[in-house]
Amino acid sequence: MESGFKRHLATFFQQKSPDIKRLSPKDVLNDPPDLIDIRTSSEYQKGHIPGAVSISLFDEAEQKTIGIAYH
Repeated sequence: MESGFKRHLATFFQQKSPDIKRLSPKDVLNDPPDLIDIRTSSEYQKGHIPGAVSISLFDEAEQKTIGIAYH
């Protein structure tokens, strides 16, 4: 079974929506955006600060698991 981190990296580099600007780690290091939004893609699509760049740390299922563990 693939580790969660490897799964996350694989999904990070996939284009999820043409409306979301995706950056590679190299892009961020060379020209950092003013604001990075780490929420899930669906949360970002519901609303975000103009100019914010989406770099999701977790997918929907992972975020739900974390939320349950936190509560």
